[in-house]
Amino acid sequence: MSRLQATKISTLKGHRDCIYALEGGQEAGTFFSSGSDGLLVKWDLAKPDEGHLFAEVHSSVYSLKKDLNKNRLLAGKNFEGLLVFDLQSQKIEKALQLTKAAIFDIAITNSLYWIASGEGLVQALDSTNFDIVFSRLFSDKSARKLALSPDQKWLAIAYSDNYIRVLDLHSGQLSFEWEAHANSVFSLQFSPDGQFLLSGSRDAHLKIWEVEAAFRLHKDIVAHTFAINAIEYHPRLDFVATASMDKTIKIWDSTAFKLLKVLDKVRHAGHATSVNNLYWEPTQEKLLTCSDDRTIGVWDIKF
Repeated sequence: MSRLQATKISTLKGHRDCIYALEGGQEAGTFFSSGSDGLLVKWDLAKPDEGHLFAEVHSSVYSLKKDLNKNRLLAGKNFEGLLVFDLQSQKIEKALQLTKAAIFDIAITNSLYWIASGEGLVQALDSTNFDIVFSRLFSDKSARKLALSPDQKWLAIAYSDNYIRVLDLHSGQLSFEWEAHANSVFSLQFSPDGQFLLSGSRDAHLKIWEVEAAFRLHKDIVAHTFAINAIEYHPRLDFVATASMDKTIKIWDSTAFKLLKVLDKVRHAGHATSVNNLYWEPTQEKLLTCSDDRTIGVWDIKF
């Protein structure tokens, strides 16, 4: 493995339960977190010990997505739908009861908010009037993750029935579906150049799919010992990180897909329990990780 240097520079505390979601803020070096405690917290990497309570809701929040064009933060809850916050006032602009199941992920295209829910439903809302303009139930198992291709042609959806399904956003039609893993697919990410789709599963495999070859399998890696919860590309360099229920974060070369570094508790003061999500902050290029251990790790990784 490479001798790249990885240092945990901060451990952010304040959440009272498992942390599931991380999302960038509207200012450079800021980000949001949420989890089982219903707290939406805003952090500033310049002042890591001063988390600011953005909002408190009375249910778990599994997903966060910012819409800077409309100055909003979207929060997907575990059973009561979607909350839309005004970033300036921190007030709820809209509360939408879209599903009685958990909202596991949110994606934004030009004028639409895409929602993936625990009942298998995929919906798209008009971002201006919040009308539902697309609603399809492709499976009775959970839709866990959404991945938007860089050219916004494809929307890939990871499901708990082991399948990946891909919508053509130009036509609104389901173009591809295949059994991708031996267990639930939890994580999904297109490469920045749009060449590959990466998927991670409860089966602990990381798979790389060739987009232009009708999502043909390019590589299958036994990447972790338990479920892969998140995949996140470096904002500038050819590296990708994975996070797992096995308590580790792994850094990979995203060209050859070779393992470069394992970040764990024993050697790197990593997390004590499942690592649930990742966010690579683009301005300072710090890797942020969140866990069931109620903490957020801030990592300086020098390549």
